[in-house]
Formats: sequence, C-alpha cells, structure tokens
Amino acid sequence: MHLEDFTLHPSGMAPYRIRMSAPQGTPPSSGWPLVILLGAEGFDIAMAQVRYHAACQPPGYINDAVLVSVDYPGASRRRLDYTPHGNTAPANSPADAACPPEADQGGAPQFLHFLQNMLIDAIESRAVFDKTRVTLAGHSLGGLFTLYALFGNTPLFSSFIASSPSVWWGERYLQRTALSYDPPADTPRRELLITVGEYEQAVNPLEVRQQRPNLAELERVRAQRAMIAGNREVARLLSSKPGLEVGFQVLPGQSHRSAWPLALHYGLMQMLRNA
Repeated sequence: MHLEDFTLHPSGMAPYRIRMSAPQGTPPSSGWPLVILLGAEGFDIAMAQVRYHAACQPPGYINDAVLVSVDYPGASRRRLDYTPHGNTAPANSPADAACPPEADQGGAPQFLHFLQNMLIDAIESRAVFDKTRVTLAGHSLGGLFTLYALFGNTPLFSSFIASSPSVWWGERYLQRTALSYDPPADTPRRELLITVGEYEQAVNPLEVRQQRPNLAELERVRAQRAMIAGNREVARLLSSKPGLEVGFQVLPGQSHRSAWPLALHYGLMQMLRNA
C-alpha cells in the first residue's frame, strides 16, 4: 500500500489537504476503482476495510481501490464547499451538529469543478484508476454535496454513497431537486446508496439514560430536521429515475455521528464488489 499526503492550491480558492492510499502491485487492465471521500474522518476507516478484504485469499468480496480524502489544512470550509449556490439555509434552520455555522455558503459549483479537474489530474499523475468506477462518498453536508454532484449528471462519478444527507438544508433543497430531477436519457447507469441513523429523528437511549437537560429541545430539533422521513422521500423520488439504481437504509442503533463508519461499510461493500 502506498500512502501520500499532499496539498493542492486551486486558483482563487483556499488550499486542500489530500490524503491518498493506492494498492501496491500491478493494477487491473482497466485500473483500480477510485473512491473520493469528502473530509478526512472516513479515510482510515475506509482504508482498513478495503485492505482487510483485499488481503483475503482467495480474493475477497470487494476489490482493492485507490482511496482519496479531501479536507482542509486549516479551518473547515465544509459549509462553503458542500452547499449549492442560491439555496442558503433559512435563519430558523437547526444547526448541523457535525458542522459549526460558517458565514459563507454556496461554493458547491466551484468545489465540484476542483474535484473534476485539479484533483483528478493530481490522482491520475499518482495512480492508475478505472475512470468507469469512481465513487463519491460524503456524510451530513458532505452527503448533501454527494447528491448535488449526482443531480449535476457529473460524468466523473459512477456511484455515490450519501450518508445522512442534510435534507433540512435550504428549505428542503434535496427533496425539491429530487422531485424535479430529469436526467438525460443517455446518462450512463449509476448507483446510489442513501443511509441515515435510526436515532437521527429522535433522542437515543443513551441520551435518555443520561437524563440530559435539553432532551425536549433535541427531540424538537430532530423532528424538525426529519432526517429519516426526508431521506426516505429523496430515495423514493430518485428510484423512479432512468439509469439510477437507488438503495436506502436506516442504520440500527446509530446517531448522526456514528452513522458514517457504518455507511462506509455498506457503501464500499456495494460499490467495490467483485463482479
């Protein structure tokens, strides 16, 4: 396994910290599958899972892959990079617990352009990957951006892992866009997995046992977000779109934060499976 950590400096944008893991040895004739992870939190989790299966003899259930995480050398810019232009969250939207409020929003078009161009060029200069097997994976606002990339019919990505997408953002931007989404008839076949934790729309047993003083407020905010109902609706709307294979899964016993590792487990098992 070859590990590399480097920084990219796109013109007119702040820098990005990139971590990359590539298999050793001769790649398949078409190249390794590629997984792009939004944020560094899932990189080590994904790497351990992929390497575990790749080491099986005979070969495991999933393929070895090039793994790349995109993060920041300094302060987080998640809210800027992961949110679409012109759909700012209303003032009374509940704050995203995984992402402190930031002043800037609406940078998703520029960030997607960076992924499609400078990032891919940097990966291509370092590893041989299969351009027909590129997965985008993100959690929370990263899950929102993952679906934004799908809605844009971005030719780079063939599969998507959207973990706990922020369906509450931008006055239900995801539900509205999924309803009107009309992919071109010649769009190549793509796969999408949407996951959400069981306790993202309610308080969890640990919070009840701890008798947290803000239980009623937590329950109100999570009910307002409607993460399970909203994401189930997005999956239902997208399941009727041509050329798109959609899966939806509620992850038992998981909260918003704990859902990401399990989403990666199920998502990578699906997107990297051996034919």
